[in-house]
Amino acid sequence: MNLSEADPAAQRLVATFRERLNKLGWVEGANLHVDYRWSAGDLERIRKYAAELVALGPDVILAYGGSVVRPLLQLTHSVPIAFTEVVDPIAAGFIASLARPGGNATGFSLIDFGISGKWLELLKQISPWHHASSCV
Repeated sequence: MNLSEADPAAQRLVATFRERLNKLGWVEGANLHVDYRWSAGDLERIRKYAAELVALGPDVILAYGGSVVRPLLQLTHSVPIAFTEVVDPIAAGFIASLARPGGNATGFSLIDFGISGKWLELLKQISPWHHASSCV
């Protein structure tokens, strides 16, 4: 994660992650082992931790943020990488397309730029000035 271990938001993310895994039958220490790395946004740490995680030969790596995904993809083309909090994974070169990511990475994008026209349409519809009459 590109967050600090002490960050309350990071702790909420991990708690939610664990909770959902437990609901799916995956329990740390029983049938699941998770290695966490906290880089606090430090690029050198991100590179170091990416190398450590790839060297462990995990079944999958969950990467939080584009700054974490890039070094992982530079290190492995075989370990599956699931990412979150990536603004535009296609433009970043992490995946080929949202429908068919290709390679060993897939995940969730923060923004689907393909719907930006719809956002503008909705903003126009809800704007208080959209229905206002002209006044002199």
